[in-house]
Amino acid sequence: MQEIVGDLPTEIGSGRVFRDPYETIDGTTVIPAMKVRRVCGAFMAKPAGAVVVKDGKASWVAAVDETQIALGGILVGLAAVVLFGVAGIRRPPWPDVRVWVTRKR
Repeated sequence: MQEIVGDLPTEIGSGRVFRDPYETIDGTTVIPAMKVRRVCGAFMAKPAGAVVVKDGKASWVAAVDETQIALGGILVGLAAVVLFGVAGIRRPPWPDVRVWVTRKR
């Protein structure tokens, strides 16, 4: 286990940084990971998930950002309200169009 943990990148220059592993009460080892990016000269880290090792089997558990999911739902709802509002205010012209046909004899 130590040789695997020793090979994980821990420097900020890489795209993903793994933190120090810790062990839970039931013997599960959790290795948290973050996505790191450079914005305007500063580094910003955001949780990406964790590698969970339980009973000798490793699995990746992704971090879910509920705020971004909620913001996406709000933006979709706002776009729907704007589109239906515009459609209600501006009616199409074809219900008022009348065509008169006259024949010359």
